[in-house]
Amino acid sequence: MSAPRRLVLDHPHLAAAFVALALMLKVLVPAGFMPSAENGRIVVAVCNAMGASTQVIEVPGLEHEGDATAGKSCAFADLSLPVLPSTDSIQLAALLAFILALGLTVAVSPAPQAFAHLRPPLRGPPARN
Repeated sequence: MSAPRRLVLDHPHLAAAFVALALMLKVLVPAGFMPSAENGRIVVAVCNAMGASTQVIEVPGLEHEGDATAGKSCAFADLSLPVLPSTDSIQLAALLAFILALGLTVAVSPAPQAFAHLRPPLRGPPARN
């Protein structure tokens, strides 16, 4: 058995915590979140199906010239279209809670059975006359 699988089987609560952390990060950071630094500004763009929505944060003391967001289109805007009408948010939350609950259950493997004979008997059955 591989080491990551053994780690998950030995510590199911830790594995479920990592999955929950990854899902929370996915919830907190929106899809299409693209921060960038241009001309002394921090430009945060969020791409969605309607195009790019940008927020410009001025950094004091740095020079900036021109408009950082002029003429830019979002290359990843169409990637989120297939997931928009997929499911209700309450059903998705219930599904994720169910999956996390299954991850916290401990799978108990049956105890190994003792073999009656490890080798065949030394003598065979009697021969027919």
